Amino acid sequence: MMTSSYDPGVFRRINLNMLYSLHAILNSDSLSRAAEMVSLTQPAISQALKKLREIFDDDLFYVEAGDRRLTPMALALKPKVERVLLEARETFATKLGFEPATSTRTFTIAAPASILTMFLGPQVARLRRIAPGIRLAFVKLDNMQQGQPIESGIDVRVSPEVGGGKSEANRRILYADHVVCLAWQGNEKFDDIITPEQLATADLVGGEGGLLPQSLLAGSISDLVRKRGFAITTDSLASVPAMLEGTDLLALMPSWLAQYYAAFHPLKLISLASEQARMIQILAQWHPRHADDPAIMWLLDQLETGARRLTGGMTLLQPSDSNIS
Repeated sequence: MMTSSYDPGVFRRINLNMLYSLHAILNSDSLSRAAEMVSLTQPAISQALKKLREIFDDDLFYVEAGDRRLTPMALALKPKVERVLLEARETFATKLGFEPATSTRTFTIAAPASILTMFLGPQVARLRRIAPGIRLAFVKLDNMQQGQPIESGIDVRVSPEVGGGKSEANRRILYADHVVCLAWQGNEKFDDIITPEQLATADLVGGEGGLLPQSLLAGSISDLVRKRGFAITTDSLASVPAMLEGTDLLALMPSWLAQYYAAFHPLKLISLASEQARMIQILAQWHPRHADDPAIMWLLDQLETGARRLTGGMTLLQPSDSNIS
């Protein structure tokens, strides 16, 4: 029969994040799956496993005939870890009250530059009216970070759905958009619709992965654009409109952002043929450990409200359904 005793030294080496990692390892069939469950990288979950094996002086699992099997220690730990995490969630749920009018909490929100400019920036005034004491910390994401697990210290990440991998982060869809080309109004090289052949030979303004992840274009077009490269690269999203004026350059970007720029600059939108464009879902994502945090839930509700208000006043240019031979 397995016995247990309180060891202060061991107890101090375990924190709530370690328990989440242990829970994921005990309830998944691979380390990569466990990493997805807690939004960690493969090296990070491997390091957590190493520490857990040292703490419990046990391998926790082994492979037999190609199957992953839990050790007796792991089987004994499994229901206990489940109970501890449930009690922790219930404890924080009862202690974490959130009153927007009086809260002084800091929220850290990560997003690509385009979403910071077009979506999150306009939310600040309304959020400050509702919750005047909160602090907002915005962090810019690059395209490599958008498909990665949510980093420690980030409360909510707002970004396009990228890639085909399944993320275990909790998510809400805020709004949908798609890719268009933005060009100078005097650019007579392109009409209202651009063909795949034209796009593959066009001179593009790029930066931050072409101002949007390549995965948001249809596969064949993405390959052509990647092979073609960019005539002009920039790390500043705000500089793109000035770079397009007076040239035959094109920039690929979400239609919402393109319409915003076209409202203030002599620029026009060019629709991609429907087979070239993909709809973009803009997601709010947060770590599962925040699922019972009423402050995070309040913030997500506010972002959803803000998305409805903004998109309700913006007509998103739809991909062309024209058949282009």
